[in-house]
Amino acid sequence: YPFVYARASGGNELLVVFNPAARPSVAQFPLAVTDSDWQLLAGTAVRFTRQESELRLEVPAQSYAIYRLRK
Repeated sequence: YPFVYARASGGNELLVVFNPAARPSVAQFPLAVTDSDWQLLAGTAVRFTRQESELRLEVPAQSYAIYRLRK
């Protein structure tokens, strides 16, 4: 955990994060956009940080978040 995936359609780009675990989790992966470009649509905010070319997400326990990329 967590589960993280992106979806895009019709000019909309979403980042969806799920953490069903009873403990906070971290996900880190390469992503070409900056963390300030994401707007929380639903759920609990996660902490975004940059580490070189990777995005790091710190996700609270038993939570989800849906973000939209603002262009």
